[in-house]
Amino acid sequence: MSHSLSGYKVAIVVGNGFHQNDLTDMQKAVMAQGGTPRIISCETGLVNGWVEGGWGHNFAVEEPLSTALGSDFDALVIPGGERSIQKLKLTPHSKRFLNSFFNAGKPLALMDEAVSILAHSDHMAGKTMTAPAVMKDMVVAAGAVWDDNNISMDDHLMSVTLTDETRADVIGSIIAFFAEKLHANAMMHAERAA
Repeated sequence: MSHSLSGYKVAIVVGNGFHQNDLTDMQKAVMAQGGTPRIISCETGLVNGWVEGGWGHNFAVEEPLSTALGSDFDALVIPGGERSIQKLKLTPHSKRFLNSFFNAGKPLALMDEAVSILAHSDHMAGKTMTAPAVMKDMVVAAGAVWDDNNISMDDHLMSVTLTDETRADVIGSIIAFFAEKLHANAMMHAERAA
């Protein structure tokens, strides 16, 4: 059964050098399902994308990572991009923000290199995850179980790898995953309140 993202806010966390197509396609997919995507960044004012080996467009930062609260959002996605992920790893607020989603059991999706950010938040051990093949040793060394598929789901965590050919299908899977988890969380909260 499919559910929409109507009424839900999705945080998209990036630093300069994020994979621009990951962000723009994710934004469009969230909005198409009635959700509200918000760009959260460690950068101030504008954050710069990366496309095909060079700098892409600037995007307005809708909320600074330094003041963003996980409790204000329903789901989290971190696009890939080596430069972006390195910046996020150096920002202490990244760990705080990410931890709030884990602690609340909210759905989150990590694209490509974004998987490595989990090693800094102590949440990788025991998880089944996928990432670009060059990251396999790091993922296993951090205590995770390697998954050779391009989509891996472990409870409320989804990790994915994308190519231009698979991007639409993978992002569609993230949207379906978010909608399913958010619907299940809403049903669980409703039952507790009853």
